[in-house]
Amino acid sequence: MAKMKFELSDELMQKLQRLQGEELDRICKKALTAAGEIVLKETKSQLKSVIGTNPQTKYDKKHGSRSTGELVESLGLSPPELNNNGVFDIKVGFGEPRKHKTGQKEQTNAMIANVLENGRHGSPPRPFLKKAKAKSQKAALAEMERVITMEIEKL
Repeated sequence: MAKMKFELSDELMQKLQRLQGEELDRICKKALTAAGEIVLKETKSQLKSVIGTNPQTKYDKKHGSRSTGELVESLGLSPPELNNNGVFDIKVGFGEPRKHKTGQKEQTNAMIANVLENGRHGSPPRPFLKKAKAKSQKAALAEMERVITMEIEKL
């Protein structure tokens, strides 16, 4: 899927480097969760805007969207965790398995999202992840900086 990487200002990084152990971890987790919520909200908004908007399918033209709402409902936020490089990560992604069967083949929420994002033969791309990333990046970074600054001032 999509990957976002935010880099904090040098001044904020210096403040964080002065902290150690549990306080640093707690503040990083809190900031990532706050930023993740912003990205999640924007991703859901963008996803809702593209579902059922394929003008090339006869089904959509005659009957509207076939959406069950499950794809949007399955979108969620993971808890912040340390990755293999010792850096905290948080993920916005799709929960599995699907409750509704879509034909004879087993389809995953991530696969359906990938088809929406990138398209396939006979179905044009309807990017929502790229748009969500672009629209939420500044707000998420600002929220991370706000939370970090606020938490450091409390110490």
